[in-house]
Amino acid sequence: MSIWQRLFGGSNKAEPAIANDHDEVSRHLHALRENDIEAAMEAATWLGECHDPRAVPALVALFQRDDCFGGRAARMDSCGPWMRGAEALGRLGDPSAVEPLARIVESSQTTDMIYEGGLALARLGDGRGIRKFLQLIKDPEWEYSVRTIVYKLRRILEEAPNRIPVSELQDLTRLPDLECFDSSQNANAPVEDCSRVRELARAELTRRQSTHSI
Repeated sequence: MSIWQRLFGGSNKAEPAIANDHDEVSRHLHALRENDIEAAMEAATWLGECHDPRAVPALVALFQRDDCFGGRAARMDSCGPWMRGAEALGRLGDPSAVEPLARIVESSQTTDMIYEGGLALARLGDGRGIRKFLQLIKDPEWEYSVRTIVYKLRRILEEAPNRIPVSELQDLTRLPDLECFDSSQNANAPVEDCSRVRELARAELTRRQSTHSI
């Protein structure tokens, strides 16, 4: 007897090649509500590619949990479902996800979580993740994260340049090179070169101007 028969019954004569889409979506939606981190991460990724309207509220609900799935006090090694959920929402492109993502970006305490939320927001045409990073590089409490923040700003520009608002692109063209700090030695490190961030932002602004002039 085949796996399909054991799960769903039926004869040998009519085994479908794939499971019913509705059943698959339901199974992954259920996995999001469980406490199995690996299963939830897999489910979030799958739902981000399924284009089923039920996925958006289910993924947003991840942000409302105060357990290990992304609550503010969560351990960094257990926030994978949150970050996968943010990535999925950015790919689904539903504007109803913008405000939930923006709230999480604003309250997040790690650059990884801000990056995933900020990239998702950029894909949805919102620049609040970028603005959050630009605020943090001026905050003395984040001085040891400057190099990481610059890297993640560059990644957002590389991954989703065409949806970033003009105002944020203009701010990024003016981003100066930044002094970094070595957390291990508590001493000044080399200045972080932000020229690539500036170049990418200028290139996208130029591309849009050329497109509009055609």
